[in-house]
Amino acid sequence: ADPTVEAPDDGGSSDGDGGSSDSQEVVGMDPMMAEMSVLSANGQFYDAFQAVDLKKMLNLWSDGEDATCAHPGMTTIFGGKNIANSWKALFSGGKGSLPLLRATRQKVVLRGNVAWVTCCETNGDEPTSLEAINIFERKDGRWFMVHHQAAPVFSAAFQANNIKNK
Repeated sequence: ADPTVEAPDDGGSSDGDGGSSDSQEVVGMDPMMAEMSVLSANGQFYDAFQAVDLKKMLNLWSDGEDATCAHPGMTTIFGGKNIANSWKALFSGGKGSLPLLRATRQKVVLRGNVAWVTCCETNGDEPTSLEAINIFERKDGRWFMVHHQAAPVFSAAFQANNIKNK
Protein backbone atom coordinates (compact mmCIF):
# COMPACT_ATOMS: atom_id res chain seq x y z
CA ALA A 1 0.00 0.00 0.00
CA ASP A 2 1.18 3.52 -0.79
CA PRO A 3 1.87 5.32 2.52
CA THR A 4 1.45 8.77 0.94
CA VAL A 5 -1.59 10.92 0.46
CA GLU A 6 -1.73 13.52 -2.32
CA ALA A 7 -1.72 17.04 -0.92
CA PRO A 8 -3.63 19.85 -2.64
CA ASP A 9 -1.68 21.57 -5.43
CA ASP A 10 -0.56 25.06 -4.42
CA GLY A 11 0.60 26.06 -7.87
CA GLY A 12 3.92 24.29 -7.42
CA SER A 13 6.35 27.07 -8.25
CA SER A 14 8.19 29.80 -6.50
CA ASP A 15 10.35 32.55 -7.85
CA GLY A 16 11.71 33.73 -4.51
CA ASP A 17 14.08 32.39 -1.93
CA GLY A 18 11.29 30.74 0.01
CA GLY A 19 10.39 27.13 -0.52
CA SER A 20 7.77 25.88 -2.84
CA SER A 21 6.27 22.46 -2.52
CA ASP A 22 4.97 19.74 -4.77
CA SER A 23 4.06 17.51 -1.90
CA GLN A 24 2.55 14.37 -0.61
CA GLU A 25 2.17 13.93 3.12
CA VAL A 26 4.90 12.40 5.17
CA VAL A 27 3.27 9.72 7.27
CA GLY A 28 2.30 11.21 10.63
CA MET A 29 3.21 14.81 9.72
CA ASP A 30 1.25 17.84 8.63
CA PRO A 31 2.36 18.65 5.02
CA MET A 32 3.45 22.19 5.90
CA MET A 33 5.46 20.96 8.90
CA ALA A 34 7.05 18.27 6.75
CA GLU A 35 8.06 20.84 4.13
CA MET A 36 9.47 23.16 6.80
CA SER A 37 11.47 20.32 8.36
CA VAL A 38 12.96 19.39 4.96
CA LEU A 39 13.88 23.02 4.31
CA SER A 40 15.47 23.12 7.76
CA ALA A 41 17.59 20.05 6.95
CA ASN A 42 18.55 21.63 3.63
CA GLY A 43 19.51 24.81 5.49
CA GLN A 44 21.65 22.77 7.90
CA PHE A 45 23.56 21.40 4.90
CA TYR A 46 24.42 24.90 3.65
CA ASP A 47 25.16 26.13 7.19
CA ALA A 48 27.66 23.27 7.66
CA PHE A 49 29.16 24.03 4.24
CA GLN A 50 29.56 27.75 5.00
CA ALA A 51 31.05 27.02 8.43
CA VAL A 52 33.34 24.31 6.97
CA ASP A 53 32.11 22.21 9.90
CA LEU A 54 32.79 18.53 9.25
CA LYS A 55 30.97 17.34 12.38
CA LYS A 56 27.76 19.18 11.43
CA MET A 57 28.03 18.00 7.83
CA LEU A 58 28.47 14.36 8.77
CA ASN A 59 25.67 14.55 11.35
CA LEU A 60 23.29 15.42 8.53
CA TRP A 61 24.38 12.65 6.15
CA SER A 62 23.15 9.08 6.11
CA ASP A 63 26.04 6.72 6.80
CA GLY A 64 24.46 4.00 4.65
CA GLU A 65 26.08 2.39 1.66
CA ASP A 66 23.21 3.64 -0.52
CA ALA A 67 24.14 7.31 0.07
CA THR A 68 25.61 9.10 -2.95
CA CYS A 69 27.24 12.45 -3.62
CA ALA A 70 28.40 14.15 -6.82
CA HIS A 71 30.41 17.29 -6.11
CA PRO A 72 30.67 19.69 -9.08
CA GLY A 73 33.01 18.31 -11.73
CA MET A 74 33.49 14.99 -9.93
CA THR A 75 32.14 11.50 -10.46
CA THR A 76 29.57 10.07 -8.05
CA ILE A 77 30.84 8.98 -4.64
CA PHE A 78 29.12 5.92 -3.17
CA GLY A 79 28.65 5.07 0.51
CA GLY A 80 28.66 7.01 3.74
CA LYS A 81 32.34 6.43 4.56
CA ASN A 82 33.52 7.59 1.14
CA ILE A 83 31.25 10.63 1.28
CA ALA A 84 32.63 11.49 4.74
CA ASN A 85 36.15 11.28 3.34
CA SER A 86 35.19 13.59 0.46
CA TRP A 87 33.88 16.24 2.87
CA LYS A 88 36.98 15.86 5.02
CA ALA A 89 39.15 16.53 1.95
CA LEU A 90 37.00 19.47 0.77
CA PHE A 91 37.04 21.05 4.23
CA SER A 92 40.79 20.50 4.78
CA GLY A 93 41.55 24.04 3.58
CA GLY A 94 39.45 25.56 6.36
CA LYS A 95 37.24 28.63 6.24
CA GLY A 96 37.81 30.81 3.23
CA SER A 97 38.81 27.87 1.04
CA LEU A 98 35.28 27.32 -0.30
CA PRO A 99 32.66 29.73 -1.62
CA LEU A 100 29.95 30.85 0.82
CA LEU A 101 27.10 29.09 -0.93
CA ARG A 102 23.49 29.50 0.05
CA ALA A 103 20.38 27.86 -1.35
CA THR A 104 17.94 30.02 -3.29
CA ARG A 105 14.86 29.21 -5.37
CA GLN A 106 14.20 26.11 -3.30
CA LYS A 107 11.47 23.67 -4.30
CA VAL A 108 10.52 20.76 -2.05
CA VAL A 109 8.94 17.52 -3.21
CA LEU A 110 7.70 15.08 -0.57
CA ARG A 111 7.06 11.39 -1.24
CA GLY A 112 6.33 9.50 1.95
CA ASN A 113 9.54 9.47 3.99
CA VAL A 114 11.68 10.70 1.11
CA ALA A 115 11.99 14.32 0.02
CA TRP A 116 14.11 16.26 -2.38
CA VAL A 117 14.99 19.89 -2.71
CA THR A 118 16.01 21.45 -6.00
CA CYS A 119 17.72 24.80 -5.67
CA CYS A 120 20.26 27.28 -6.98
CA GLU A 121 23.51 27.51 -5.06
CA THR A 122 24.53 31.15 -5.03
CA ASN A 123 27.62 32.87 -3.71
CA GLY A 124 26.77 36.33 -2.41
CA ASP A 125 25.84 38.71 -5.20
CA GLU A 126 27.53 36.65 -7.91
CA PRO A 127 25.31 35.24 -10.65
CA THR A 128 23.94 31.76 -10.09
CA SER A 129 26.64 29.26 -10.86
CA LEU A 130 25.32 25.90 -9.63
CA GLU A 131 22.05 23.98 -9.67
CA ALA A 132 21.64 21.36 -6.95
CA ILE A 133 19.43 18.52 -5.88
CA ASN A 134 19.50 17.33 -2.28
CA ILE A 135 17.61 14.16 -1.38
CA PHE A 136 16.64 13.32 2.18
CA GLU A 137 15.20 10.24 3.88
CA ARG A 138 13.30 10.45 7.15
CA LYS A 139 14.45 7.95 9.78
CA ASP A 140 13.82 8.01 13.51
CA GLY A 141 12.10 11.40 13.26
CA ARG A 142 15.01 13.10 11.40
CA TRP A 143 15.81 13.92 7.79
CA PHE A 144 19.14 12.49 6.64
CA MET A 145 20.77 13.47 3.37
CA VAL A 146 21.12 10.46 1.08
CA HIS A 147 22.16 12.30 -2.09
CA HIS A 148 23.67 15.65 -3.06
CA GLN A 149 24.51 16.68 -6.58
CA ALA A 150 25.54 20.10 -7.80
CA ALA A 151 26.35 21.04 -11.37
CA PRO A 152 27.48 24.26 -13.02
CA VAL A 153 25.09 26.25 -15.17
CA PHE A 154 26.78 26.99 -18.47
CA SER A 155 24.02 28.47 -20.58
CA ALA A 156 21.09 30.05 -18.82
CA ALA A 157 20.32 31.90 -22.08
CA PHE A 158 19.81 28.61 -23.97
CA GLN A 159 17.42 27.37 -21.30
CA ALA A 160 15.53 30.67 -21.16
CA ASN A 161 15.00 30.57 -24.93
CA ASN A 162 14.32 26.86 -25.38
CA ILE A 163 13.15 25.15 -22.19
CA LYS A 164 10.28 26.57 -20.17
CA ASN A 165 9.91 25.63 -16.50
CA LYS A 166 6.50 25.89 -14.89
